Amino acid sequence: MSNPRNDNPTVDFNLDNYRSEVDLKPFVIVHGGTPFSLTHLDELDGWKAAEAFAGGEAGADVEVIKLALGDEFQKFKDTARLRRGPMQALVKRYLSHCGIDTGN
Repeated sequence: MSNPRNDNPTVDFNLDNYRSEVDLKPFVIVHGGTPFSLTHLDELDGWKAAEAFAGGEAGADVEVIKLALGDEFQKFKDTARLRRGPMQALVKRYLSHCGIDTGN
């Protein structure tokens, strides 16, 4: 006997048709005199982004930058030393650019 709920389920949210309502322009920064473009958070792999944020604040900072820079991450990392304060400011401004309220 079939379950009538599974024969014709009501769709509450169709991921196949989802379109972001925000401007997905990249976040462009300069580091060591070189411009870098961070892909908008909504353009990134959602699973990888969620995993990055699950790693705690310091881990999340590095992972979200790494994810957003993609193939450019190693060049970014090798360009110039990046102290903790500027890294935190970068992540805060990037998340703000992506529409996420960091709360401070």
